[in-house]
Amino acid sequence: MACVLGDVLVRGLVRIPLVRLGVAWILVGCGSSAESHPGGGSGAGTAGGGSAGAAAGGMAGSTAAGGASGSGVTGGAAGSSTGGGSGSPGLDCSGAFGPPTGVLSVPGAEIGGLTLSADELEMIYGVGPLLADSPRGFVRSVRSSTAEPFSAGTALPELDAVCQPTDYRSGDLSSDGLSFYFVCYASFESPAVELRVARRAAPGIPFVVDAQSYGSIFTGPSISADELTLYTSAQGSLDAPGGPPIVHTRASRDVPFGAGTPLTALGVMYTPDVSEDGLWLFGSRTALSTSPPQLIASQRSSLVEPFGEPSVVLTREAMGSLGSAAISADCRSLYYVDVASDGTGSLTYTAMVLRR
Repeated sequence: MACVLGDVLVRGLVRIPLVRLGVAWILVGCGSSAESHPGGGSGAGTAGGGSAGAAAGGMAGSTAAGGASGSGVTGGAAGSSTGGGSGSPGLDCSGAFGPPTGVLSVPGAEIGGLTLSADELEMIYGVGPLLADSPRGFVRSVRSSTAEPFSAGTALPELDAVCQPTDYRSGDLSSDGLSFYFVCYASFESPAVELRVARRAAPGIPFVVDAQSYGSIFTGPSISADELTLYTSAQGSLDAPGGPPIVHTRASRDVPFGAGTPLTALGVMYTPDVSEDGLWLFGSRTALSTSPPQLIASQRSSLVEPFGEPSVVLTREAMGSLGSAAISADCRSLYYVDVASDGTGSLTYTAMVLRR
């Protein structure tokens, strides 16, 4: 079957089409699925820079296009708050997740880099043209209840002002929803870029971007509850598309993050997202051309212990991709982006949620 999905890697005689997904590059096989390189965050906005997106009307209760089957992560993570604590010792991350439900779709565009407020009523993410170097930007969508899909997005020009128009973008809201940690980058192969922080007095009013940089990182930042620890994807390249997640730390919120340390024991994990208590990391992975895309989770018993071997949360069996994991503040909902391919180059990006 012929399949043209944009950029292509050439590995010997194997041509692997690539699709940008959120803050990850996703490998989409023709008739089989494979996943990701870190890096290609999906930027937002239409070329005009105004509002973007459309509500996923009638999506509640639907499953991801192309089908997805999953095995729930079990085992509690009550944990302690020792060692640089990030503070939610009673958080319950146990139990299997239910089937996926759609919460947002933007026809004809990429979405990714999902991050949500603690009440899950606000989502900031990226929207951009499919496989085209056109203007992108950050977008904010809201809803009145977690039982509803998100509304059409509105652009966040105050964030886009510090990025190049065609840059990809990814970011993460702080626990109180008043700070937004983000990066802008040209491609998944980009070297480390400046971490920027934007602040607002309350949800719904414009952010103000700090003048200073808060360190140099790669893509897909995820901030801890105390804002002293940051997790990111590794840098990608055509020869080595990704690796273990990277952790950065700092002594106070006023200073930049230090140089990162790879969490080598976790293996490949793209766009990691840390739980509110700091005891879980959620992300995505695949072995190139050998495994279907998966959402995965890694747990540790306390903040001074290393993360354990990741377990599988969701496997996408049908042709397509998934990534951009975002765990809710109560650890009961896992958001992500599903990319469905019809095998002819037509792609559909949908923000989904799994609930316990």
